[in-house]
Amino acid sequence: IASALNSCVYCLLGSLPSLISILRTSEVINFLLYVKSRQGHDAVEAIIEDVVDRHDTTHNGLVFEKQTTAFILQRSHILHGFDLIGQWRSRLSPYPEALAVSMVRKHLTFMPFDGQRVLAERREIPMLYGNRCAIVRRLLNILFGLNRIYHPGFKWTQQYIQEMHIKPPDLFARLERAFRSDGSSMDDLEQVVEEALSLVEIHLPQIELSWQREIFRRPCPRWALRGPA
Repeated sequence: IASALNSCVYCLLGSLPSLISILRTSEVINFLLYVKSRQGHDAVEAIIEDVVDRHDTTHNGLVFEKQTTAFILQRSHILHGFDLIGQWRSRLSPYPEALAVSMVRKHLTFMPFDGQRVLAERREIPMLYGNRCAIVRRLLNILFGLNRIYHPGFKWTQQYIQEMHIKPPDLFARLERAFRSDGSSMDDLEQVVEEALSLVEIHLPQIELSWQREIFRRPCPRWALRGPA
């Protein structure tokens, strides 16, 4: 990549050799060409200020763009611009405690899990699995904050879960099982969320969770469905 860009790049994405092979070359080049410019420098500086000083948790759809940039900067292999990138890295480390709190608080939005059982009983397949995806993403958002990892996105989830030190046991396998059709997978996903909430209580005790537990455990009403008259 460096030779292709005439040695004008700053860094190669990927904190581990195993991660380099999963990156598309076009994505690497686009990022590196951008940060090479003065405008790119200013943009990165602004992103770091937002993430570190303002504890920014904004996202565009499923992508936490600012935190992903921070994640990339931390884990790059520097080819040029060692001093500049070193300054950026020093500002990104350690991960801000207030950002961890903000990430966890923002995503404590679990709805009553019993709603999953209602959807399963009705065989509302699109809503059932759409909600399960939302639960898993919300859970991962909390765990990235709890583990003080700048949010890298939802690709390569297994690798990032392996990196986490604070997590429910056997987490990735249990998340995989969450998308099976048997009832035990639903019960296990519910238990994973309960375990994650307990980890929040241990590692971020300043966050009040009683209201979230009450909502999550709240039973959903059932109504008999009538056919057409």
